Amino acid sequence: MSKASEFYYDSISPDGANQTDDILNNPCEIHFVQPLVILNAPLFRATLSDEGEIVVEEINSAAFKFDYPSKHYKKSPYRVDVVRLEHLGEYLSLMDRRQQELCSTIEARAGFA
Repeated sequence: MSKASEFYYDSISPDGANQTDDILNNPCEIHFVQPLVILNAPLFRATLSDEGEIVVEEINSAAFKFDYPSKHYKKSPYRVDVVRLEHLGEYLSLMDRRQQELCSTIEARAGFA
């Protein structure tokens, strides 16, 4: 999943003459690339209580730092989201809201809003 995300990112990233420092004269695009694992099973989190006891609770989603070190793969770690299938709609709504907020912020700061 991280390698697939990286491949997609590389395929859409401008390089050389396609790069621009002047977005007012050259349109730009923002692509959101988020590795995602959809789990059709329970998902649990284990933490330690203040008393040092292990507390296990069921959760709907989690985010992990994932690295894929190898001789030919030198990229930075990824954030990988894991979401239970039953909560995929809720997760997608959250991602949509975050993207809309980011776009609105960019438009407002650029004076387009």
